[in-house]
Amino acid sequence: MLPAQVYGVPRRLFLCTVGTAAAAAPLLLLALAKVVLSPPSRSTAIAVVLFFTLALLADLKPMPMHEEGKSDVSVANVFIVTTAVLFGWQYAVPLAAFSIGTTLAVGRRPFSRLVFNVSMYAIAAGAAGGRWRRLGAMRVRFLWIFYAAIALQIAAFPVKALPWRTPDRIGVVLWLCSYGLFAIGVAGNFRVPGVPLIAVGLLSNLAAITCNGGHMPALPSALRGAGLHFTHSRNSTELASPHLAWLVDRWAAPGWIPWANVFSVGDVLIAAGGLLFALGATGALRRRSGPGRRAAPSAAAGS
Repeated sequence: MLPAQVYGVPRRLFLCTVGTAAAAAPLLLLALAKVVLSPPSRSTAIAVVLFFTLALLADLKPMPMHEEGKSDVSVANVFIVTTAVLFGWQYAVPLAAFSIGTTLAVGRRPFSRLVFNVSMYAIAAGAAGGRWRRLGAMRVRFLWIFYAAIALQIAAFPVKALPWRTPDRIGVVLWLCSYGLFAIGVAGNFRVPGVPLIAVGLLSNLAAITCNGGHMPALPSALRGAGLHFTHSRNSTELASPHLAWLVDRWAAPGWIPWANVFSVGDVLIAAGGLLFALGATGALRRRSGPGRRAAPSAAAGS
């Protein structure tokens, strides 16, 4: 029986870290072996180095989630997943591991946290490879509408690094308009696997926002659990007794998850829908229609 503390780390965290590292180590070694045995072309190598640089910068300079700067979010996974989709998991795995590893080493984080996060990044990057490359072949209808909706949300509640600030009332209007655009985009792709679940999640969040003055309420207990301390931050506000309490940000992600934050029922539905969408895009949800026949990748008709 292990003691309560192993090398200064709680027993459960130690076992979790060791198990995660045991799964990630062979994956990382295999990825490096594949790269060495099958060297990339010059253009691929340049692109991978570029994505590594962007992922590293995203980890070193995460975006603050509220004014006090107590919680930050990195967008490094955007570059990691893009690498996996475009070039393969063998490049994404070491990219992810070295990116977060360098960041934690520079920040002098505890060794156990470094090992755990490097392992988790490597495993996640590996999961993004293989048949997941088919995501690049997906054709989403009204894709420009989704980009416009995201642009409206950024304009409504800009992160601290951006050079402008939007008045709260205008920000709320822009935020609600972005939900309208998301609704149009979702309606145009409603038959794609996962999209109906995303739609339900968006409606859930929209109901919570509109019934509570235009901001997503967060329960004080959830904020405390996530280590956040604010009463009002961009599109989020602390409320002890909000309307539609079951639809607001009422839970905190576990502390061992990097950049843990609060989340709602709608967020869970959106995440589940996004997973189904990705699985559908890779063909994982399709069954063989007959012996020797493989289903084609799922894709929505292009506009």
